[in-house]
Amino acid sequence: LNVERAFKQIATQTPKLKVLNWEDAITPGTEPFEVTIIGDYFPNEPTVLLDGVELEIVSKSGTVIVAKVPLFTGNPGVQVNAGAITPNTDTQAISEPLTFLEEGKLAINIIANDVSTEFGQTVNMTFAVEGLPEGETLESQGLPEIVFNTAAVFPYPDVNNYVITPYFEIDLTESLLDAFQINFKPGILTITEKDIFIKVSDQTYTYGDIIDPVLNYEYITEGIADNDNFLLTIKNSHQLDYFSENTLAVINSFKALVNDYNILALLDGGSWISSERTIENSFKALVNGMDVVNLNIEHFTDYIDAKENQDGTANSFKALVNSFKALVNAEDLFNGDVSFENSFKALVNSSELGGEDDLNDYASVFVIIHEEDGSTETEDRTISKLYALDLITGLGVTNTADDRHYVFPGTFSNAMAGNFNITYGYGRAAVLPAELLVETEDLLIDQGELVDSSSIISTINGFVYNESLSSVFSEGIPSYYLVNAEGREYEAGDTGVFDILIRDIQNYTFIYLKQGRVYVNPTGKNIRKTRTYLDCVEDNPGDPNGLNYIAHFRYDNPNSETIYIFHGEDNYLSGDAQFSGLTPIVFLPGENTFPVLFDGGRLVWNLTSLDSNHKTSVSSEASSDSGKCIAKDIDTNNTLYEIYPNPVRDVLTIKQNISETSDIDIYNVYGILYAKAKFGPKTGETIEIEMSGFSNGIYYVRIAGNSGIKVFNIIKE
Repeated sequence: LNVERAFKQIATQTPKLKVLNWEDAITPGTEPFEVTIIGDYFPNEPTVLLDGVELEIVSKSGTVIVAKVPLFTGNPGVQVNAGAITPNTDTQAISEPLTFLEEGKLAINIIANDVSTEFGQTVNMTFAVEGLPEGETLESQGLPEIVFNTAAVFPYPDVNNYVITPYFEIDLTESLLDAFQINFKPGILTITEKDIFIKVSDQTYTYGDIIDPVLNYEYITEGIADNDNFLLTIKNSHQLDYFSENTLAVINSFKALVNDYNILALLDGGSWISSERTIENSFKALVNGMDVVNLNIEHFTDYIDAKENQDGTANSFKALVNSFKALVNAEDLFNGDVSFENSFKALVNSSELGGEDDLNDYASVFVIIHEEDGSTETEDRTISKLYALDLITGLGVTNTADDRHYVFPGTFSNAMAGNFNITYGYGRAAVLPAELLVETEDLLIDQGELVDSSSIISTINGFVYNESLSSVFSEGIPSYYLVNAEGREYEAGDTGVFDILIRDIQNYTFIYLKQGRVYVNPTGKNIRKTRTYLDCVEDNPGDPNGLNYIAHFRYDNPNSETIYIFHGEDNYLSGDAQFSGLTPIVFLPGENTFPVLFDGGRLVWNLTSLDSNHKTSVSSEASSDSGKCIAKDIDTNNTLYEIYPNPVRDVLTIKQNISETSDIDIYNVYGILYAKAKFGPKTGETIEIEMSGFSNGIYYVRIAGNSGIKVFNIIKE
């Protein structure tokens, strides 16, 4: 009995593997491939195992098996299982393993992890390692640092999907190449759109300022490593969309609601661009370097009407031209759906915006186009350039918060904008009036005269936006009005002093650098002439200018009202004397004095005033030979009366140091009587005058008694 032969007849033989073959271009472990297993004793229904995992068999015979090998790491062995050794046992007839790599060499997968992040956020690329023994790392195996290669451009790669591939920072040494087969597996970097809200900041301007809206870019900053740089990049990129010169669209006479049209609702959430022809052909240049494209409210009502009539067919949006311009929707324009009214030719967009590679959303973008953007019968035209521009609903002065203008942003439309999901918001602009600087000359008239505006001499400077006196005021003459110190407007028949003011005009306020006044003299048969006197001449030795004398002149106005006589032919000093000083032009009722320094030569005060209904001239002469002053003539210290405090804010106290009855009158510098009081004959008596309600300035306190007339200057603060 041949035992061995008998055993072989009842037992399954164990397969013996001789060699593993694969195509030369294949690197095992890096990709799926087919392996050819050559050996002996392969059964009819073999099982091929890779590290214990069954492989798919492509073909088989007693000595050759072809199987599919997946990706793998490490250095797993290939085995062929022939099944149970005997029918009644679990022991398997499994071959000894053969490996793809040399003994001791490992296949390692270094896999780039997929990354998904919003545009602008820092991208952190990581990797995973497969195939190292448990507890081991690249570093512990002496392998170099991992870096990544990608087509993404940093620091802010555009929205897209990018392949990221890991690789070693330095080349492997020969010993490492012998020890490891490195399989690098790419990952995907996904950059998604970032939500951004572009809103115009609320601002306050002065009429005439350059309107340069400030845009706020609101977004979530989490994950952005250098937000300052990111924000600056956005701003600079958006600025490139604007025309090179400061250009602004302005709606004239804007109203939020016009009949049944809700213009504000139409504008809300929108942004603005304009064709190059519109900017070049339609702007109105202002002196401060700002170019304005003017729109009317009809542009918007026409747009709404055309939009309602649009039926979705080709060229169905019929743009209505008004003042050479029209409004259209950017999406309609880019889709070729816009033509001018009475034209069958669509407007052609050949700009960089709206093409296949443009990822921006233009549904809420308004375009200002010009009638020359359309083709003619003899010339085909395209819109080759579009620019962002901001829009404001007016330039005029706003009086309340509700009156503030609306400001809408220019469209963010260049390549960077495609990385955002953009929404837009308006801001509000308050406009303060500009200052006009006014200088007005004084005017002297008689009681009963009406003031002709053309007789008032004034200069006005400070106009802005190319405006002028002739464009701002009707017929180029301001609307003057006259107001006295009590705030009452002048009427024919009034007397006194009136400030020359200009009635308010739109967009400006007045600053009076030189406040002109109208002086109105009383007239009538009861008016008496004002007389002049020389009281005396005082010695003034040692004057550095040689004016060694002081002439003390006096006037007597016998009328109950103040008289006004301007310097000139009716009120002047003459003679051969050198002098320093001026004659008064305001002559309060009663007497008053004034000094003039002179050199002792002949000095004459000449004064012409009304006496009844005609003018009468008087004069008074001084020289070094005139009567000299004695102590009683000059009370320089005004010791008879004490007035305090000076300056005064509230209550003025007057103390009488003489026993006499006297009258107290307080005038402003224009001779208008503000207060009256009376002293009795008792020495030491005091009177208090409440002045808290008086306007700040200089006032005269005139005290007339038996001892004469005293005039004190006080300042009200």
